Amino acid sequence: MSKGSVEEFTVAGGGPDDPDDPGGPYRTAGADQPRPRNRRPWRGPLPWVGCAVVILLGGMALAGPLRSPVGPWGQIADVTSPPEQAWSLETTEDVRSASMVGGVVVTTGEQTVRGLDPASGEELWLVSGFGGQCTSDTSTLLCTDGDGGAVRIDPATGTSTDLGITDALAVAESDGDLFAITRDEQRPFTGGHLQRISEGEVVWSTPVVLGQDSSAYREPMAVIAGHVLTPLVTDSAELGGAGAVFDGQTGEQLSAEPIHVVQLGPGVWASLEVDASTLYVRGEEEPLPDGAGQRLQYDDEWHSDDLIVTSDEGVLSVQDRQTGERRWVSERPAFPIARIDGVLLHLVSTGDSATLQGLRISSGEVLWQKEDTWMMCPCVGDRSTLAGQIRELAPGGGFAGEGPVVGVDVESGEQLWQVEAPSPMMQIVTDGEHLVLVAPGQLAGFRLG
Repeated sequence: MSKGSVEEFTVAGGGPDDPDDPGGPYRTAGADQPRPRNRRPWRGPLPWVGCAVVILLGGMALAGPLRSPVGPWGQIADVTSPPEQAWSLETTEDVRSASMVGGVVVTTGEQTVRGLDPASGEELWLVSGFGGQCTSDTSTLLCTDGDGGAVRIDPATGTSTDLGITDALAVAESDGDLFAITRDEQRPFTGGHLQRISEGEVVWSTPVVLGQDSSAYREPMAVIAGHVLTPLVTDSAELGGAGAVFDGQTGEQLSAEPIHVVQLGPGVWASLEVDASTLYVRGEEEPLPDGAGQRLQYDDEWHSDDLIVTSDEGVLSVQDRQTGERRWVSERPAFPIARIDGVLLHLVSTGDSATLQGLRISSGEVLWQKEDTWMMCPCVGDRSTLAGQIRELAPGGGFAGEGPVVGVDVESGEQLWQVEAPSPMMQIVTDGEHLVLVAPGQLAGFRLG
């Protein structure tokens, strides 16, 4: 099955305003102005951004404090200098997902898991028969196969260890314990269990209803801040939700309301309810309740008291997390993308087209704008630069085509560099020294300056 040895470990069973007025869309929020209704997270986006929903859900990312060479949302020390292409690789099997695990680029396909050197693209190891369903905390790697088997793979050597779990759909690990979603043989299509296994013994087992196939997600589950998050579980009695959150100690499902569980980036997940959202960031001891805050695709100030909120009508506002007071509010429909160094990047409707803007979060002042342009994440960034894919918007909606990956100075909007991206690009992974751009049939590796 693997190039490495195999061991065994058994466990028990808007109307537009003047687009030339950069300050026009924003006004100071006052007590006499109507307060936007709370946004319902799973409603479809505004018509002019609806075409990108699938891409966005697959690529949402945030950023947090730099505790290692790579922050949980792709924050690194320096992405200002132009990257230098080092290698390109066409894959023999479509890549479903990619991640950086223990300094190795790990790709999963339908039948294989591969480890690649981020500096050269050289294949370091190959595990066959276990593809498409893997989880990682950036150092461990656990994968399942189509027959319900589960293994732990050493990212350095590719050595795989059988975990002895049967009927497994997904497996994750936290503090030495395994968490597994297994299929119920008596209810093979919708029935299952979420289990916690410690030293070979099942600590608790919670019956669950299985939802959408996990191949639609970058990772099928995660254990963060003492909570188990997964998009695989649904509530058949509730419509409009997908996913569930469980207490890692007891196995209790924490919300009776329909929610959306979304992986925003490596080690960052969110649960989205009607009037609230909660962030789960790997390395944080507690989840962060975010009120009705709008989730961003990249956010290096997620602990800030400046809460980004979008209403059902697309009205964008910044509120004080502690008091609920609104600092300012937009008049045009807007879609927030990323926050970095006190600057918010968002897309604002200007009638038949849309404009990418950078604005000062503290005041709503527009710093720069680029017409008919969308900055796509997944992204990586440093303290002043954000790197993501630029796509040109066509008149009347939709994309005119895929563009390069660019590095943008968020304060000025200046494009510092660009590199061609494989198509259709779905992920960016980094170890802090290299960037790897990932498309289903091709990977491109770059050395960071």
